[in-house]
Amino acid sequence: MKALSVSDASIVRSQMAGISKIQRLPDGVEVNFYMDDHGGMAAIKLGRLEGPAEFVLAKIQLEFVEFLARLDVEVWCVSGRVFAFEYKGSVNYYEEALGMDPAPELIVGVTLMDRGVAFVEPT
Repeated sequence: MKALSVSDASIVRSQMAGISKIQRLPDGVEVNFYMDDHGGMAAIKLGRLEGPAEFVLAKIQLEFVEFLARLDVEVWCVSGRVFAFEYKGSVNYYEEALGMDPAPELIVGVTLMDRGVAFVEPT
């Protein structure tokens, strides 16, 4: 399985820790992340991922096997920063199901993308 390089993983961790504002669109179909920039200092401290102006960093699959339900999520980077989670549908059902007692088993799958293109291990 492909993993982020040590330096990219460090940048992503720093960026996620540096989020100062989260904006959620109606029904949770998209969540955007913002970092205080303070005259460009955040970019220097947090670093930026190399790649095109906008690219998909990862695709995530959330699945409740017992309900035959699956939600696909794309993690987007803009200008080298983790910027958004885009859900292919509403997260309302998942939020409600996770609030059940007991909560159903949630299976999470992640496909790391190579700057927008699915990474394929060489054979």
